[in-house]
Amino acid sequence: MALFDSIDAVVLLVIACVGLIVIGTVVLFVVVFRSAQNPKIENGVLGQATILKIWETGLTVNDRPQIGFLLNIQHPDGASYETETKAVIPIIHLPQFQPGATVAVKIDANDRQRVALA
Repeated sequence: MALFDSIDAVVLLVIACVGLIVIGTVVLFVVVFRSAQNPKIENGVLGQATILKIWETGLTVNDRPQIGFLLNIQHPDGASYETETKAVIPIIHLPQFQPGATVAVKIDANDRQRVALA
């Protein structure tokens, strides 16, 4: 009887370990792919940007490509400068994000080079 108790305990331990590994992998997957999307900017100002250049980064999230952007930012204070950002864009919306297009952006209040599509 003691043999079966110890085997049951080992089986339960193995099942618990496998479960933790699966849960950990799922959490890591979600964190990595969420970070691939638009950077979160909590405290920022809205501005306008002109797309100067776009490129594929090679990453896709749910069959949506991540696109790199070179932007000319028009800050509300009148400053104009270039910076880069990345965003995951649905394929159907790609025509809206071509060089020459104007897009709304959120600019990090502490780091003007850090922007996200609004």
